[in-house]
Amino acid sequence: MAQEMGDDPAWQADLTGAYARLAELQGNDTGVSLKKIPDAGANAQRAITLAEQAWPQRQTDGRFVEAYLRALQIRAQTLRAAKQPAEGVALLQRALGLADQALPQLPAAERRPVALRRAAITLALGMFHDQQSIASLNQPEKALALLADAEQQLNALDREQGDRLSGDLLGSLHGSRAISHARLGQLEAARHDAQEAIRYRERAVAQEPANVVARDGLVTEATNGGVILLRLGDNAAALAATRVAWAHVQTLALENGPGNKWLEARPRVAQHHGRALLANGQFAEAARVLPEAVALWQAKLAEQPGPHPQRMLAWMSLQLARAEWGLGQKAEATTRAQHQVNTLQTLAQAPKAGDALLNLGEACLFMAQAQPGARAAWLARSRAAYEGANQLFPLKGDHLANYQAAGGKR
Repeated sequence: MAQEMGDDPAWQADLTGAYARLAELQGNDTGVSLKKIPDAGANAQRAITLAEQAWPQRQTDGRFVEAYLRALQIRAQTLRAAKQPAEGVALLQRALGLADQALPQLPAAERRPVALRRAAITLALGMFHDQQSIASLNQPEKALALLADAEQQLNALDREQGDRLSGDLLGSLHGSRAISHARLGQLEAARHDAQEAIRYRERAVAQEPANVVARDGLVTEATNGGVILLRLGDNAAALAATRVAWAHVQTLALENGPGNKWLEARPRVAQHHGRALLANGQFAEAARVLPEAVALWQAKLAEQPGPHPQRMLAWMSLQLARAEWGLGQKAEATTRAQHQVNTLQTLAQAPKAGDALLNLGEACLFMAQAQPGARAAWLARSRAAYEGANQLFPLKGDHLANYQAAGGKR
């Protein structure tokens, strides 16, 4: 069809929209997609090529402009997935320039979708500068500045029309900023943003209860919020958050058939929900939930052996031992925990093994309870592990609390 229509700007604009939507369905990493990243990159590039040709004649068409910007955003995401975040940033900056060029020319009725897309691209730029578990420029301070810019844009749009789209974007923004604050050790600021993220995501679900994107976003923000609240020792609020995530991820996994993304997400939610249950003394429920997290990291370790899955398996196994102890299964719990100490002690010998040291400190603190005859020795090992981690980054939140519980001085 593209060949038959030739250089007709109207057809180029329509095809831009079609290819951009296809790319979004195949590879949007901020929502629900088929995770076909190479196909998404190819179709986003097709949309961009067509849009470049149509731009001179169609830049006053809001629907076309939004599709062009969306294609640039998806292409940037596929570059980041290929560990090229800097190249993705360049595309996002180009998209902002195009949005600023087009917005003043658009009819008033067509501006909101483009303005929302501009805000989403600013938000994406922030995430490209700092995001866990995916390639970024590792610049949290720059990320915070970009997120503040996106927040101004989104707050104005939300005041005009507080719909599901603006709520989802505000939820994503606050969730991303909570993670950046947490990485910088700014835990109270992280708490505020985590709770705002959950509030906006819950609003979006209330507005469109059947919307899978809104429900998926709530799973993400409620899980991350639970993690941050656990870091702060706000255990009741953490459990309230992870209960929301756990309920929605189970429902989504059941509703969406074999191989859906929530089947994979469920054990990841389980590891944090299980920890929140433990923190609130709900050992029986934790013992039912945590085996899913243990099984996840057993599979990851078998699939690709390495220190990260080895550490996560040891840490989740330690949580299961804590649940067993709470249920009175003290011999089983002690044996399981001792094995994790041995694993974590080996992992902690590596340079910059901060997470392994933190997990080791927690494991030794548990062993001080499990083996009271050797309590002093276990507490000393716990303090030494936390002090080793503190040499790499300052202890804060629950890590500092554990260090003090082991007898460490602030």
